Amino acid sequence: MTDRTPSEEELKNADTVQAILLEIPDLIVRRDQPDIFSVEDPETGIILIIDAEPHVISIFADVAQVPNKGREPFYERLLTLNGQTVHGAFYTDQGHVFIMENLEAENLDANELIAAIKSMMLAIVQLDNALAGSSAA
Repeated sequence: MTDRTPSEEELKNADTVQAILLEIPDLIVRRDQPDIFSVEDPETGIILIIDAEPHVISIFADVAQVPNKGREPFYERLLTLNGQTVHGAFYTDQGHVFIMENLEAENLDANELIAAIKSMMLAIVQLDNALAGSSAA
């Protein structure tokens, strides 16, 4: 993360995001930078990062490492989870698995942001369960 000054539009979008986040019970919300938040589910320990950009609200998390063994079933499971996940999509980059969702900032709806956060956290739990199940085999 860089030490740049967010634009007025980013700050306006961040204020909108913050107002919505504070309505969600049972989540720990931190404003890490003027336009970046971390949202933690204390029950699962899952942390999502929310970045308020000028035109888009990006939600993402680094959720796992790509395993060294059993990659084919792992990637099959990721593709299956992508098809079942309402908000967010898994992708891999430099040996890590991420989940990401982008929402239009101009017409950001509280219900959509809340649904995206909950859906992404559920998808991460499902991935964790799949990884635990495959390592037990």
